Amino acid sequence: MQPLGQTLAGFGNNASAEFEGARHRHVFGSYMHGPLLPKNPHFADYLLGLALRRKYNDPGLTLTPLHDQEELAAHHYAVNLFCP
Repeated sequence: MQPLGQTLAGFGNNASAEFEGARHRHVFGSYMHGPLLPKNPHFADYLLGLALRRKYNDPGLTLTPLHDQEELAAHHYAVNLFCP
C-alpha cells in the first residue's frame, strides 16, 4: 500500500510514522479528524476525476476547474494552524 499523505505536524499512522492513511488502487483510508474533503478541494477533485474516468472508461477525461477560492482559503487556514 501507498501512504495517503505525509504527516507535517502531530502523529501519523503511529507515534513515529511520517505518513498518514493508506491508498490501495482506488481505495483511500484515513483516520483524520475533521472535514477532509471541504478543506482539500484538490483531493475532492482528484476523487471525482478518478470516479468519472472509471465510470466512462476514459483515462483522458478531465474536469473543468471550478473557482475554489473559499475552499482553498479553508485549506490554507487549516495548514497554517499546525505548520506556520
